[in-house]
Amino acid sequence: MTVCGREPLAQEQREILSDQGRLPEAASYLRQALRISRAAEYRSGDAQASALLGMVMAREGRFDDAFKLLADARTLYVEDGERLAAIETDARIVECLVLRGDGMAALALAKGALERAASADAGYLEPKLKRLLG
Repeated sequence: MTVCGREPLAQEQREILSDQGRLPEAASYLRQALRISRAAEYRSGDAQASALLGMVMAREGRFDDAFKLLADARTLYVEDGERLAAIETDARIVECLVLRGDGMAALALAKGALERAASADAGYLEPKLKRLLG
Protein backbone atom coordinates (compact mmCIF):
# COMPACT_ATOMS: atom_id res chain seq x y z
CA MET A 1 0.00 0.00 0.00
CA THR A 2 1.31 3.44 -0.84
CA VAL A 3 0.43 6.75 0.77
CA CYS A 4 1.23 9.91 -1.16
CA GLY A 5 3.33 7.83 -3.56
CA ARG A 6 5.44 6.20 -0.80
CA GLU A 7 5.35 3.03 1.24
CA PRO A 8 4.37 3.82 4.82
CA LEU A 9 6.99 3.12 7.48
CA ALA A 10 6.47 1.71 10.94
CA GLN A 11 7.37 3.90 13.92
CA GLU A 12 10.55 1.91 14.51
CA GLN A 13 11.69 2.44 10.92
CA ARG A 14 11.13 6.19 11.18
CA GLU A 15 13.09 6.26 14.44
CA ILE A 16 15.93 4.31 12.82
CA LEU A 17 16.14 6.89 10.01
CA SER A 18 16.57 9.58 12.64
CA ASP A 19 19.16 7.56 14.57
CA GLN A 20 21.09 7.04 11.33
CA GLY A 21 21.23 10.79 10.82
CA ARG A 22 18.88 10.67 7.83
CA LEU A 23 17.02 13.61 9.34
CA PRO A 24 15.30 15.10 6.26
CA GLU A 25 13.95 11.68 5.27
CA ALA A 26 12.83 10.92 8.84
CA ALA A 27 11.19 14.34 9.16
CA SER A 28 9.28 13.87 5.92
CA TYR A 29 7.85 10.52 7.00
CA LEU A 30 7.09 11.79 10.50
CA ARG A 31 5.26 14.88 9.22
CA GLN A 32 3.19 12.58 7.02
CA ALA A 33 2.44 10.29 9.99
CA LEU A 34 1.51 13.31 12.11
CA ARG A 35 -0.90 14.66 9.46
CA ILE A 36 -2.55 11.26 9.06
CA SER A 37 -2.83 10.68 12.81
CA ARG A 38 -4.36 14.10 13.39
CA ALA A 39 -6.79 13.71 10.48
CA ALA A 40 -7.88 10.35 11.90
CA GLU A 41 -8.00 11.79 15.43
CA TYR A 42 -5.62 9.00 16.46
CA ARG A 43 -4.11 10.49 19.61
CA SER A 44 -1.55 7.75 20.20
CA GLY A 45 -0.21 8.11 16.66
CA ASP A 46 -0.18 11.89 17.05
CA ALA A 47 1.83 11.60 20.27
CA GLN A 48 4.29 9.07 18.80
CA ALA A 49 4.90 11.10 15.64
CA SER A 50 5.20 14.34 17.64
CA ALA A 51 7.77 12.83 20.00
CA LEU A 52 9.88 11.38 17.20
CA LEU A 53 9.63 14.51 15.06
CA GLY A 54 10.61 16.53 18.13
CA MET A 55 13.82 14.54 18.39
CA VAL A 56 14.55 15.08 14.70
CA MET A 57 14.06 18.82 15.21
CA ALA A 58 16.41 18.72 18.23
CA ARG A 59 19.08 16.92 16.21
CA GLU A 60 18.72 19.62 13.55
CA GLY A 61 19.21 22.30 16.22
CA ARG A 62 15.61 23.52 15.94
CA PHE A 63 15.04 23.48 19.68
CA ASP A 64 11.91 25.65 19.88
CA ASP A 65 10.13 23.34 17.42
CA ALA A 66 11.50 20.31 19.25
CA PHE A 67 10.29 21.40 22.67
CA LYS A 68 6.83 22.27 21.32
CA LEU A 69 6.42 18.86 19.69
CA LEU A 70 7.74 17.01 22.74
CA ALA A 71 5.47 18.98 25.08
CA ASP A 72 2.49 18.22 22.83
CA ALA A 73 3.35 14.51 22.87
CA ARG A 74 3.77 14.46 26.65
CA THR A 75 0.43 16.24 27.15
CA LEU A 76 -1.37 13.68 25.00
CA TYR A 77 0.25 10.79 26.84
CA VAL A 78 -0.64 12.23 30.26
CA GLU A 79 -4.24 12.98 29.21
CA ASP A 80 -4.60 9.43 27.89
CA GLY A 81 -3.12 7.86 31.02
CA GLU A 82 -0.04 6.59 29.18
CA ARG A 83 2.31 7.00 32.14
CA LEU A 84 5.26 5.07 30.70
CA ALA A 85 5.10 6.90 27.39
CA ALA A 86 5.01 10.23 29.26
CA ILE A 87 8.15 9.26 31.21
CA GLU A 88 9.83 8.15 28.00
CA THR A 89 8.96 11.54 26.51
CA ASP A 90 10.53 13.18 29.57
CA ALA A 91 13.72 11.27 28.68
CA ARG A 92 13.51 12.67 25.16
CA ILE A 93 13.08 16.19 26.57
CA VAL A 94 16.16 15.62 28.74
CA GLU A 95 18.08 14.57 25.63
CA CYS A 96 16.89 17.70 23.86
CA LEU A 97 18.05 19.87 26.78
CA VAL A 98 21.46 18.17 26.66
CA LEU A 99 21.75 18.80 22.92
CA ARG A 100 20.88 22.47 23.52
CA GLY A 101 23.57 22.66 26.20
CA ASP A 102 21.20 23.32 29.10
CA GLY A 103 22.78 20.99 31.63
CA MET A 104 21.08 22.29 34.77
CA ALA A 105 17.56 21.95 33.35
CA ALA A 106 18.46 18.52 31.94
CA LEU A 107 19.76 17.42 35.33
CA ALA A 108 16.63 18.55 37.17
CA LEU A 109 14.25 16.88 34.71
CA ALA A 110 16.34 13.70 34.52
CA LYS A 111 16.30 13.29 38.30
CA GLY A 112 12.51 13.63 38.36
CA ALA A 113 12.12 11.29 35.41
CA LEU A 114 14.33 8.69 37.13
CA GLU A 115 12.12 8.83 40.20
CA ARG A 116 8.96 8.47 38.09
CA ALA A 117 10.54 5.62 36.12
CA ALA A 118 11.42 3.76 39.33
CA SER A 119 7.93 4.18 40.77
CA ALA A 120 6.33 3.09 37.48
CA ASP A 121 8.49 -0.01 37.15
CA ALA A 122 10.04 1.44 34.00
CA GLY A 123 13.60 0.38 34.69
CA TYR A 124 14.31 0.15 30.97
CA LEU A 125 14.51 3.96 30.93
CA GLU A 126 17.09 4.19 33.71
CA PRO A 127 20.19 3.55 31.54
CA LYS A 128 19.20 6.24 29.05
CA LEU A 129 18.48 8.77 31.78
CA LYS A 130 21.67 7.94 33.66
CA ARG A 131 23.69 8.24 30.43
CA LEU A 132 22.18 11.66 29.87
CA LEU A 133 23.07 12.64 33.44
CA GLY A 134 26.69 11.89 32.64
